[in-house]
Amino acid sequence: MTRALLLRSLIAERFGGNQSHFARAIDRTPAQVNQWLTGHRALGDAGARTIELALGLTPGYFDKPLSYSRRGALMARQIAEPSADDIIAEVVSLLRSTDQTGRIMALGAVRAALAGYARKG
Repeated sequence: MTRALLLRSLIAERFGGNQSHFARAIDRTPAQVNQWLTGHRALGDAGARTIELALGLTPGYFDKPLSYSRRGALMARQIAEPSADDIIAEVVSLLRSTDQTGRIMALGAVRAALAGYARKG
């Protein structure tokens, strides 16, 4: 969990939250970055070292213990309501990183989510 929080914070701070730009900077796919962030794939030692080297981070950046205040700040940022621009950028990034079948499935999910959101509001 700590690595995922640090990764999310790093992407927010250095790349304005843009996962695609981050993925290009570390020579990985946006899909892989998304998997790290969503927990579908753990950010292992090799991935952590790759990111550290690519971005010039201090060795062990992802392995340093976090103070309670820093952990709380990172978790608060993660929980905060994303802006509409953040959501749109994320959807566009995901759509660009998949094939035609994946785009069709993703758009169906977006439509369903928007319909549910419209019913709430």
